[in-house]
Amino acid sequence: MAKTAWESDLSLHIDRSGGEPLSRQIYAAVARAVLDGDLLPGSRLPSARRLSGDLGVARNTVNIAYDQLSAEGYIERIVGSGSRVSNAVHVPSAPATVRPSARQRRPHLSKRGVRIADAALAVGRDELGAPSIGAPALDEFPRRLWRRVLAQQLEHLSIAELGYGTGNGYAPLRAHVAEYLARTRHMGVTASQIIIVAGAQQALDLSARLLIDREDRVLFEEPGYPGARAAFLAAGARLVPVRVDDEGMDIASIPRMKRPARLAYTTPAHQFPLGPTLGLSRRLALLEWAESANAWIVEDDYDGEFRYAGNPLSALSSLDRSGRVIYVGTFSKILSPALRIGFMVLPEALRARVEAVRGYVDRHSALLEQAALAAFMSEGHLARHIVKMRAIYSVRRAAALRAFRMHASDLVDVTVPETGLYVVARFRVGVDDRVAARVARERGLAAMPLSSYYIGGSAASGLLVSFANLRDAPGVVRSAMNAIRKAASSLALV
Repeated sequence: MAKTAWESDLSLHIDRSGGEPLSRQIYAAVARAVLDGDLLPGSRLPSARRLSGDLGVARNTVNIAYDQLSAEGYIERIVGSGSRVSNAVHVPSAPATVRPSARQRRPHLSKRGVRIADAALAVGRDELGAPSIGAPALDEFPRRLWRRVLAQQLEHLSIAELGYGTGNGYAPLRAHVAEYLARTRHMGVTASQIIIVAGAQQALDLSARLLIDREDRVLFEEPGYPGARAAFLAAGARLVPVRVDDEGMDIASIPRMKRPARLAYTTPAHQFPLGPTLGLSRRLALLEWAESANAWIVEDDYDGEFRYAGNPLSALSSLDRSGRVIYVGTFSKILSPALRIGFMVLPEALRARVEAVRGYVDRHSALLEQAALAAFMSEGHLARHIVKMRAIYSVRRAAALRAFRMHASDLVDVTVPETGLYVVARFRVGVDDRVAARVARERGLAAMPLSSYYIGGSAASGLLVSFANLRDAPGVVRSAMNAIRKAASSLALV
């Protein structure tokens, strides 16, 4: 390590063992000294020749550093007069005494910013994303096939298609999504009704931005999806919990309100997190409520493809005759969350405004990935992948159920929904499910506490356990359940 002394008693050090360029080290040291007040305005700097000799570096290395400092206004280089700290640099001096509270003062946020941050913090990062619960079997992602399709699209995209796209998304992809929904969800929609978004979470955020004013009521499944909860709370909504039973959202229990709710959020194909399907009579009742209340319905169909007793169910949107339902879908559960591709199917009354706002927020999703997905669908790869994954998940689902029956029948009652990528394990005894979830994750079992999905105080205790990536169900479940028993016993929770 080389160093040199300056006229101002400042020492400059460079480290040849690191990977940072020497010119960058010189630049950073001088800039820091100026900002810290160790080099005052007007202070003379060593010449490039002298400094290069003192440090044992090339003169050009010093000149590169000095040129950068000059360009950014730290120093002035005057031919014949050398280099000096710029007199235009005025660094505010710190007060003699700084109260600790001043340094720790919370940053000022707008009221809307506070709502957004508080909503996300209240939900919690794990519960909001819950990547271990929602993720598909990532080891089965068709890497080679996707790489080939991606390369083909990169080769074939026109110059125009490499520029900015439209807010509604890549036209061929929207057409394939419309055909896919007609075939699998019995939805008679056109490509013009579809907007491609960066995953279901952006669809929920856009819905909340456009449809909710502060203090508006939103009917929300109890328990329900934290990501949707955060989106509506960030918009200033007041959530009205609607209980969920074995038939899904109980429409008859919607409370009477002087001010009707503006919107209802539901997961009818596979209620998150408990798993029941919303029956036809309740679907019709919910549509009738929306019509009478002049309200909207957000239908979140996050993993309806993976139904193990028959074909995927028709969408609630397929029954909508008055344009009240916003359908939200995603490819995160089918292929990979990393793609960040989802979609909204919009009533005609909303289409233009949502498209405009989506384009304003971030213009559009990545066009290359959209083009690759469109080709992936047109060539039949998506349909084959879903069939393959449904078979894999069916096997892993059965293995998980056997493992729980063998190793945890005294501890939990397990509900295995007909759709989805996880099971619900309710504790038979008094166990803190947040502690249990943490212990289970430490043993390799992807689990989330059931209580975290409730708004009210009467939360059930249990675990949501993903089987999508569970390849050694007996060993992992046994280890996790034994650890939970031990932790519960030591904490006197049983």
